[in-house]
Amino acid sequence: MKRVVLVASVCCLLACDHSQPAKPGGSSTPAANAAPAPTADVKVTPLAKKSIHERLTAYGSVTPVPGALVTQGVDFESRIRSVFVSEGETVAAGERLATLEPSADALLQYNQTEDQVELRQKAYDQVKKRLELKLTTNDQVLQAEQALSGARENLESLKKRGLPDTAEIRSERSGLIRRVLVEQGTVSPSGSPLVEIIADGLVEVRTAFEPEDIDRIRPGKPVVVQPVNSPQDRPVNGQVRKISESVDPSTRLADVFVSIPRSSGLMLGEFIEVQVTVKSSSGFVVPRQSVLQRDGGFSVFAVRDGKAIRHKVRLGIETDTETEIYSDTLSAGDPIVILGNYELRQGMAVKVTATQ
Repeated sequence: MKRVVLVASVCCLLACDHSQPAKPGGSSTPAANAAPAPTADVKVTPLAKKSIHERLTAYGSVTPVPGALVTQGVDFESRIRSVFVSEGETVAAGERLATLEPSADALLQYNQTEDQVELRQKAYDQVKKRLELKLTTNDQVLQAEQALSGARENLESLKKRGLPDTAEIRSERSGLIRRVLVEQGTVSPSGSPLVEIIADGLVEVRTAFEPEDIDRIRPGKPVVVQPVNSPQDRPVNGQVRKISESVDPSTRLADVFVSIPRSSGLMLGEFIEVQVTVKSSSGFVVPRQSVLQRDGGFSVFAVRDGKAIRHKVRLGIETDTETEIYSDTLSAGDPIVILGNYELRQGMAVKVTATQ
């Protein structure tokens, strides 16, 4: 009986030994089978201090400075014989603008005034002779004298305005022709405008901002203006001259007027981009894409000893491409991850593939 039990025990032990799978290469440990830690490829830039500016951008156009617009017109009803200037042209003081000749109605008025003077003169002479003969009174002589004086003044006024000769209109000021309001061969009434001249080419930029931004803009603030259609041109520095106190009902914007130097080279009517600096700072500035928003706050990743280290930050001025950050744990020169940061975790192994 004992021999049967012993044989059964030995068979059981052998069966248990063969039930365990063989391990290739002999014995192994859990550490040998562990997968390697993942490594992320990143691009970094050294953390550095620089200036950053918050700017408001608007669009406008080049317009005449108030008070610089001079209008020259015709002093009597005239037919325009010749026009010597065109819009956008620069003229000097005394330069010819146009030649005019009296219209038929203007010549008729002049001839009638001449006849009136002649008649008043004859009437006056007759009254004086009658006074010498005691046939009239001094009051009648005075009335005749006043009538003659009035007729003479009317004739002199027409002569001063250029009648009955052909008139040559010359520029009263040097400047830029804004508009030519007549055409050759047409008849212009007395007092109608002939040309508009921007004296000395004085222009400014008229733009408009949202009403909620107006409180951040003040007269005298520096402004950078640049033609929209010629971005390669050098920007022009100006300053805010005046801010409108009302909102345009059609655009719902508030007008802002910007003074620019005479040497700006900007053309009248040109479409302009305007940038006003409303806030400036100097501190740590990083590319905008390096800042992550997680867990209700903001952070950036820096690389230290081949590991990704997360740093919480506070934000300052932001632009379209850069962000100012504040941190108690970062130092100048720290490599900040700017590409590949969205897949990083604290302490994750990284490989720097490029430095900006």
